[in-house]
Amino acid sequence: MRKLTSKDLITIGIFNAVAIVLYLFVGVITMPVPILHSFASQPIAALLNGAVFMLLAQKTGKRGMFFISGILHGIVFSMLMGLYATLILAPAAGLLADIICGDFKSKWRTVISYTLLMLGLYYGQVFFFFFFTDWFMSFFEGNALAHKQSAAERMTGMVFLVTTAAMLATGIIGGYIGTRVFKKHFEKAGVAG
Repeated sequence: MRKLTSKDLITIGIFNAVAIVLYLFVGVITMPVPILHSFASQPIAALLNGAVFMLLAQKTGKRGMFFISGILHGIVFSMLMGLYATLILAPAAGLLADIICGDFKSKWRTVISYTLLMLGLYYGQVFFFFFFTDWFMSFFEGNALAHKQSAAERMTGMVFLVTTAAMLATGIIGGYIGTRVFKKHFEKAGVAG
């Protein structure tokens, strides 16, 4: 098994910075419509970030890429949005994704691994809305508290299942589109491969 080099770690950091900015951009764009923000921002971000992660997988192609991505997303999401469960659930999903992905030779295992990482991010975001709600809300005040309370009121079991299904679909579609974009544009241009 090939080990991650310092160049790989820098590449992972850069690509994750792009992925996080895309994720936050989708969140900001959907925020004026609370129902859209609560239920569609994560699947839209999973769809858009497919190309970012598929190119990252091709550039590094080493176990640990998804785990480190989970750690980076977990840190940023917990610090910026108070989504502390992402510190555990995103790296755990990333570790499982690395195990499933294996040697990065199968595009479908890579796509499934990417989808699993996106699910870990989503579950990290909604964990405290289902468990420990009052404790979680005690960390916020003012507009932030009102926003979290509004989101918690909309978060039901059915919404969780529908959003999970949407995350699965958009993660797979985004990953597949990412593999096509990579093959069509980046491989031919010699950017990666």
